[in-house]
Amino acid sequence: GLVGAGIAHSGSPALHGWFLRQTGRTGSYVLLPAPFGWAADHWLAAVRGKRLDGVNVTTPHKTLAARCCRAAEPAVNTVYRDRGELRACNTDGPGLLDALDRPLHGMRVLILGSGGAALACLPSVSSSGARALVCGRNAEATRSVAAATQARPLAWESTADLGDVDLVVHLTRFGHGACGPFRGLGAMDWLPWPTWQRRGTVVVDGVYSHAGPTWFEQVAHGAGANVEVGFGLKMLAAQAARSFERFAGCRPDWRAALAATSCTSA
Repeated sequence: GLVGAGIAHSGSPALHGWFLRQTGRTGSYVLLPAPFGWAADHWLAAVRGKRLDGVNVTTPHKTLAARCCRAAEPAVNTVYRDRGELRACNTDGPGLLDALDRPLHGMRVLILGSGGAALACLPSVSSSGARALVCGRNAEATRSVAAATQARPLAWESTADLGDVDLVVHLTRFGHGACGPFRGLGAMDWLPWPTWQRRGTVVVDGVYSHAGPTWFEQVAHGAGANVEVGFGLKMLAAQAARSFERFAGCRPDWRAALAATSCTSA
């Protein structure tokens, strides 16, 4: 199941249901609301006690899950059992790379955001050979994330000095559940897009929407950026397939699942 707050919109149950059918497994994948830390502890204990085979963990409990499971990674989104032991890993970063489906070696990649999503994805970006930069509105959090992930920290107001980048990945909390009319735009409308935008720069949004482009995709497109619309759904499906592999021992076809479900289950 999926443990987190504000998860009613999630497309994960539809994806994992399709994975179960594709691989001939029996079972179910359900939403497990956890608005507070004690509720997340309850569901993690259910995995430890074998009442659940595994769970995905989302906002705001990814770092809590890492601590509870003594994970090597600073933020995790998948908790499962392995040889009787409770294990945790991060499939967000590998899912990001799977969804991008292109070599990043030597590219300059800018991550917008300094929360759990950035912390989860940046190690994979750095290990791919890309030159990773992280930019967040909270300077202290940005420096902390950069130090933990081998990325270069960049102050939000200093992006004017950034120069060219090859790929921009939006991973801030703004835009969740919003695809217009630009909810949260005030936090982003002064970003100096032209200073780091060039022909060939790709912009993707880790947030997904069931109802068309996300607000960030709309803002970026309006500024003339080369936006890959719908990327968030691809990233969701790719990381879900890697989580399912931890739960069931085999990796399903996330592209087929995405095409079959369109992630329309909320």
